[in-house]
Amino acid sequence: MCVTSTGRCEIPPMVFALRMQIRFLREDIHTFMDILKQNALKYKDTVMMGRTHGVHAEVQPLVLCLQLWYEEMKRNLEPLNLHTRMLKQVRFLVQSEHLRKIFHHLYRITYVKS
Repeated sequence: MCVTSTGRCEIPPMVFALRMQIRFLREDIHTFMDILKQNALKYKDTVMMGRTHGVHAEVQPLVLCLQLWYEEMKRNLEPLNLHTRMLKQVRFLVQSEHLRKIFHHLYRITYVKS
């Protein structure tokens, strides 16, 4: 229960910060996806050297590489959308397992992307 002196249930600062971080990440991912899409259309006839295990392989189209990155960014949006929906329902979160999962996912897609 999170009733305050005003009689309203306020959003905890940590949840507000998470919402803002997710919003910024989502905007950045959408911007990056737009850039990938524009470049895929611009360089649709360009070929590049494929690589396998760090060694040159057969020639492949650049658009294939850009498309794979685009799909990866779409997959990254799914958990962010799920977390956003869950955080909208949250009024009070302290030491919950779900909150730790959200932080772990945000850290992974922000810093540890390999």
